[in-house]
Amino acid sequence: MFVLRPYQRQAVANCRDLLRAPDARVCLVSPVGSGKTVMLDAISAGEDALWLVPSTSILEQTPGRVMTLQSLLGGARPPCSLLIVDECHRTAGSAEQWAAVVHDYPRVIGATATPIRHDGAPLGDQYNDMVVAANYSELIRDKFLVPCRVVRPVNAPEQESGLARHPVEAWHKFAEGRQTFAFFGRVEIAQKFASEMPSCAVVYGEQDSGERQAAMDGFRAGMINILASVGALTEGTNVPEASCILLCVQ
Repeated sequence: MFVLRPYQRQAVANCRDLLRAPDARVCLVSPVGSGKTVMLDAISAGEDALWLVPSTSILEQTPGRVMTLQSLLGGARPPCSLLIVDECHRTAGSAEQWAAVVHDYPRVIGATATPIRHDGAPLGDQYNDMVVAANYSELIRDKFLVPCRVVRPVNAPEQESGLARHPVEAWHKFAEGRQTFAFFGRVEIAQKFASEMPSCAVVYGEQDSGERQAAMDGFRAGMINILASVGALTEGTNVPEASCILLCVQ
């Protein structure tokens, strides 16, 4: 049983008030690491809730009855008293399809850290109200999140790899042996990086779930120092052991 933090209690109360209205559509906005799943669980207490998640990799981390967004768009319509849409910014790209689905349900709450997609697609046509639980500066001030030290290339000459600094070199120079999530765009590049690094495993979206879980368990136990990720660990991930993020974008 989680004890809600003050901002979580207030957000839960605000969302519950709004969800009393018929045909309620509420968007809960809160930063990464602020405990959106905990808040949604508290909001849905006593409800016959159905959780929607954007991918199968988040299924095992979600409480209650759960299915993927793709399954719902594919035609399944399980009944519920409250539809919960995790990472609800994902529905903006399927707005027309989603509009046909969402009105099949009496009440809906979505949660996201980014209530607009990178391509500018809005969420306003799907939700009537928005509740902002907290912002990053408040959570850092109250010591619920830690401040980040960011190292980035500034006017650095590009190297042959197309990167401002090769990721192997960057990790050895800046990461100081920290347990690290390293994000890549392609599996073969992540595998090459892993072959050059000590104690590194590759995880990716289409990977066998048992293999991915073994890598995660090894990382949490400190037996694996780096997880090279492609299409994984980007949403719904809570791994306090990680203290460094390496963005390897080509």
